[in-house]
Amino acid sequence: MLYVATAQPATAQLGALACDFLESGVPALVVNKLTRLEVSYLNDTPGLTQVLEIPLWSTVAAISSIKLKVRRVGREDRTSSMRKANLRGHLQGHQTSSILVLTTCLQLFAITYSPTAPHVVTSSTVSILEQHGRLAEYQTITVDPELRCIAVHAYTGLLRIVPLGSPPRARRGSKASSRTDSASELAQLDLTRGYSIRLQNLNVTCLSFLPSDSDSAPSIACLSADHLGRRVLDTYNVDLAEKELVSGLIESTIMDDPGSEVLIPIGGELGAEGVLVVGEESVRWVPVPGSEDSGNKGKGKAGGPTRVSCQLPVGLVQAWTAVAGSPDSFLLGDIYGRLQLLHIIRSSSGAVSDLRIRDLGDTSSPTSIVFLSPTLIYIASRFADAQLVQIPSSLSGDAMSVEDGSDDLQLVEGFASLAPIMDCCVVNSNKGGTSHVVTCSGAYKGGSLRIVRQGVGLAELASLELEGIRQVWSILWLGQKLLVLGFISESKVVSLSSSSADADGEEDVEEVDLPVFNTEKATLLAANVGSLLVQVTASGVSYTNEDGTSTNTWVSDDGKHITLAAAANGHLVLALEGGAVVLLEEVGGKLEKKSSSQLPNEVACLDVAVVGSQAIVAIGLWTSHTVVIASLPSLTTLTSQVIDTSYLIRSVLVATFRDGVSHLFAGMGDGSVASYVLDTESWAVQGSSKKTLTLGTTPVSLKVFVAKGSVNVFVSSDRPTIISRSGDRLVYSSVNLKDINSVVPFDSTSFPSSLALASPAGLRIGRIEDIHRVDIRTVPFEEDGPQRIAYDASSSTYGVVCLRRDINRSTGEQTTQGSIKILDAESFEVLSDIPLLEEEEGQSICVLSIGTDKCYAIGTAFVRPGETEPSAGRILLIAQQGMDRTFHQAAGLDIKGCPYSMVEPSPGHLAAAVNSQVIAYTIDDHFSIKSVATWSGAFIALNLSASGNNTLLVGDAMRSMTLLRLGEAPYVLEELARDYRALYMAAIAPLGSNDEYLGAETDLNLFTVQKENVTTARSMADEHALSPRGVFHLGEMVTKFCAGSFVPQYGDQSADAAKSRLVYATSAGSLGVIAELDASSAKTLIELERNLRQVVEGVGGLEHEAWRSFKSERTVKPPAGFLDGNFVQLFASLPKEKIEQVLAGKSEHERISNSESELTKTVEELGRLH
Repeated sequence: MLYVATAQPATAQLGALACDFLESGVPALVVNKLTRLEVSYLNDTPGLTQVLEIPLWSTVAAISSIKLKVRRVGREDRTSSMRKANLRGHLQGHQTSSILVLTTCLQLFAITYSPTAPHVVTSSTVSILEQHGRLAEYQTITVDPELRCIAVHAYTGLLRIVPLGSPPRARRGSKASSRTDSASELAQLDLTRGYSIRLQNLNVTCLSFLPSDSDSAPSIACLSADHLGRRVLDTYNVDLAEKELVSGLIESTIMDDPGSEVLIPIGGELGAEGVLVVGEESVRWVPVPGSEDSGNKGKGKAGGPTRVSCQLPVGLVQAWTAVAGSPDSFLLGDIYGRLQLLHIIRSSSGAVSDLRIRDLGDTSSPTSIVFLSPTLIYIASRFADAQLVQIPSSLSGDAMSVEDGSDDLQLVEGFASLAPIMDCCVVNSNKGGTSHVVTCSGAYKGGSLRIVRQGVGLAELASLELEGIRQVWSILWLGQKLLVLGFISESKVVSLSSSSADADGEEDVEEVDLPVFNTEKATLLAANVGSLLVQVTASGVSYTNEDGTSTNTWVSDDGKHITLAAAANGHLVLALEGGAVVLLEEVGGKLEKKSSSQLPNEVACLDVAVVGSQAIVAIGLWTSHTVVIASLPSLTTLTSQVIDTSYLIRSVLVATFRDGVSHLFAGMGDGSVASYVLDTESWAVQGSSKKTLTLGTTPVSLKVFVAKGSVNVFVSSDRPTIISRSGDRLVYSSVNLKDINSVVPFDSTSFPSSLALASPAGLRIGRIEDIHRVDIRTVPFEEDGPQRIAYDASSSTYGVVCLRRDINRSTGEQTTQGSIKILDAESFEVLSDIPLLEEEEGQSICVLSIGTDKCYAIGTAFVRPGETEPSAGRILLIAQQGMDRTFHQAAGLDIKGCPYSMVEPSPGHLAAAVNSQVIAYTIDDHFSIKSVATWSGAFIALNLSASGNNTLLVGDAMRSMTLLRLGEAPYVLEELARDYRALYMAAIAPLGSNDEYLGAETDLNLFTVQKENVTTARSMADEHALSPRGVFHLGEMVTKFCAGSFVPQYGDQSADAAKSRLVYATSAGSLGVIAELDASSAKTLIELERNLRQVVEGVGGLEHEAWRSFKSERTVKPPAGFLDGNFVQLFASLPKEKIEQVLAGKSEHERISNSESELTKTVEELGRLH
């Protein structure tokens, strides 16, 4: 049983829109991210704040918004609704917009927002599946601006119409059969009333409603390709009563630009109605006959309007939007990221007389352009980072009055995207445990390497190299924030400032002398207590007033040494030798003893906190493994808890999170942390809520800090972790740092809202912007887009295959230049840049072992015009030259074909998938390459994977998977077994156990096959077959499987339940893990998944089992052999009554024998894998 879960959800943005979905009149941004919708607000920064995520059990094909209301008659209202392109419709009975969603499983539904749970409500849903229909490449939802109907294009040759008014009644003598009975009739949204009508245009590229009067039929424009490949514009009137399309006012028009893809409808408030047809090289204005000449009204060809068009820089326009405040101006974005302003020039009569274009600059390649304010636009992209961009303010006025380049676009905020992931590799640290994924991401100008780590990234602001720091505290002295550094036998007080930082980023560091501080002693605590500045050492407490004019000391009456100290909210708690605890507070400028308590054991750790209105101290004891919680100022014991551990308690902390839930944390000497829910009314520790997780291997220290209003716990150890609370459970996010001894919040003028972190090597000042489970770092590659990547641990380098595409925007001619870059694995500095030959492009890369040396093997192909498949290529060996870390081409071999994939089956050997063959090579110590064996049983061999013992797994473009073995000299490639199904493979990988193999194919499914053993095979045919085992629909195109784990594996409780086998990457920018479950856990989780399906309802009427069923053109199979990890994780966040339903099932046979706490523990432990 395989556990499949997403670590980084898809980042490709297939579209976006703005509507008042959350609050009436307040636009929100809705982004389509393949299998979920994200809803955000524009904040005051300016920036975006995500407020809602809507997961969907299907892939989204199209979205739109609608806001139904009382319809009004009049041209003014019609054109106004056209100009407000981003704020559409309103559902009857709701004050906010609804979102229409069309999925690839052909479910059409509308959702609305509710302030109370569940927040997302499905208001109407219907399946529009046609059993014998042919799916269209272009699928869309478009809404009539007069709110009379919705048009959905999902199938070739069919258009689904959903009427929005009341069901039409027969009208005697009416010629306009689609006319409504009353101008004030309330529109209704009932998607089940929809019906399909025949559309004669088959290869549709764009559909859009045209402006029309309320008294006339809805008019729709259709841009399509005919049998000769020409782009043709047709218009139709939608007859809602007769349920058919009739010819529209604009006759069928052949476009001159063969790249015409976009329609922009133009309203008639200024005297002309029509449509702009945007092509790859030009924009053409097509008017509605009669709208520009009152003598030419009615159907038929326009009587004589002058043809109006303008040239564009060559590039496929993918997105457009009307400019806010400028009704005749539009923003166009092409596939290369060029943003242009299109402006309509009108004559004195209002007729369109000219079109003008203005270049605004470069952005990401857009899928949607959305105005969020008059000067802020959101660029959604599937090929690069999404962007929030500020445009010139001149666009909202006379848009063409400013010369090109006089105003620049300004990037306000970028949103990291991994899509599309072309290739990736998993890199494990030298010390083990931690790992990260490096991806080749993006396309066109957005190509880059992305370093993806599970956990939280720290934005480093300053650093100080100073060895031996054990503790760090932050204090306030004379209005200045200072840091106190504690060493084993001394202390230092330092001031850090960035006011005069030089060019290399170093900060000013100054050691400060304070009247109260004895720097020759080890400090136990430095803090501000009331108005006093306090230093606690083993011998006593030294303190001074605010200006340092009065200094005093406090020592214990019996002369006992102080072992520990903690302070907060004016309370100073000391632990003395022998288990005594003393509370000191400021009275009249002096510290006085307020209370004391004697505990049965020595004190191991202290923490002072305020829970509600009650100040408390948590005390960890050495030998009894007990945590005592006492009230302040009385030091009366409120509760105690024995920690079930064989290790000593090294740190204790009580934290109250933003949702009001308090937790008791205890850090152990072995690197584990135990947590309990603390009932603040009875002060009882809920033992059943205990969770123990191993977060590191060294003793931990706990500290509370606040980031963006959220309370978090920083766990300092050799593997730092941040604990936060989300969805009624604790979330553990590793920090991408090593060996942190101590941390303290540090909010100074130079470093606001920061953290100071002490490590054995020195001090860091940094800021954590967001507590994410995944941290993404970008290594830009300019326009040399990375295509393939490999990692060589021996040289600590990456080999990257790059491809640069240059486009002549005047002629459209494209030139390419391939190259091989060798990068340092730590700094990502380019060590060597090796250009390829003309027309040569890199296709594959791997690392080879040649004797005691390593080298990169690169497979290239010559991509020449007129060739359907490359007929020539090369295999290059790139090796390190000397000790100066430069690389050169050590050898090369010409081949007849394209090496789609290459692997090393064993040291000194190379296997390459070349067109329809797999070829094996030997490589000697002098880098001489020799072909020794060939297998020609493939249609097109696209993928290769080495599975040990000289065996190779081959992924084919038609023939699924085949298992080969490279025999010893004389060399031969022997076919061991194959999967006889016709499947187009996208990625393959061995699972490492029981001769089982995993495949991903182009219908977005995962499946497993297994080679039968000789003893278990029922026949000779079975022995040579890869038998099907499991099936699962992932919903994304997998581009690569990599062996390894996405997160550190610490050998904790989850290791027995599941072992991480693979990391997968997809073209949509998601990363996921595939783990193998043990038999016992698999049985329990299968039952849990089954019962969850009966309790958890999907948005839009979507069903989970249908979503995960294996789907191909002719086959649908229920999921088997796979467990949906993301779905199972929902159990941990269900309310109590839902959990009881899941445990009970629908019958006694379905009852789960495991307890709630056991299931929750298993689910949370599995969640740590991703």
